[in-house]
Amino acid sequence: MPPLTGEVSGDFRSLKFPGAPKLYWKVALRTGTGGQRVADITVEGPGARLAVKAQLDAAANGTWELVAADIGLPEFVAAFAPTLAPSLAGVTFTGHLVLTGAGVVEHGDWRGRVHFELRDGAVRDDANGWSVEGLTLRGDLGQLPGLASDGPVFLAFREAKGAGVAARDGEIEFQFDAAQIASV
Repeated sequence: MPPLTGEVSGDFRSLKFPGAPKLYWKVALRTGTGGQRVADITVEGPGARLAVKAQLDAAANGTWELVAADIGLPEFVAAFAPTLAPSLAGVTFTGHLVLTGAGVVEHGDWRGRVHFELRDGAVRDDANGWSVEGLTLRGDLGQLPGLASDGPVFLAFREAKGAGVAARDGEIEFQFDAAQIASV
């Protein structure tokens, strides 16, 4: 990697998901200690904030850190869900997905671990008369770039209602492997 210094930035608007919020992104490059290349990457927009730092040597080996990520579900799920799962059209989501993580870069392969936590979540389908309130979800993905959990994932809800039935204070722990097969 050549020793570059400077910034590049712009706006991103998804073509596949036209309802997605416009995001402003910036990459700031500088030379760090020992000749390492340091990249500070930020993405911001309605309901989104992301900050990543990477430190790489001339051979593009080094470390990365997901310093902070906060994704608002109302802004993003509303934009993506109808395209990915048409049955979710009209379903509303609330809450914030918070991410942190770190890892290594070796020979261009990014590996590491990310902690995720859904806070203050809720899912509602008023047209069909059901809701899940007080959602919490937290766990770790430990085999990035794969999507396998590293240890148990905790899911809880305060109240779930539908078809005249209500359940309160539910909790479950599960794990899932790289093939997305879950075990409870």
